[in-house]
Amino acid sequence: DVERSRGLGDVYKEDILVIEDSEKGIQAGISADLHVWAIEDKLFGMNQSKANRLVDNLTQIFEALVEK
Repeated sequence: DVERSRGLGDVYKEDILVIEDSEKGIQAGISADLHVWAIEDKLFGMNQSKANRLVDNLTQIFEALVEK
């Protein structure tokens, strides 16, 4: 959580990536002013439009982070 991240030394909000799939989880990350990537829901019809990026799976996240 964001409060705990403050005790980690040189960890800044821009260094935190929230990975979520639920609407409430996405909203919590956005409300905390964090960057949120959502694993796209193809089953339940959740609104994930507030996420900064939609991905298909964890492998896609890993590959995107390795590219940076």
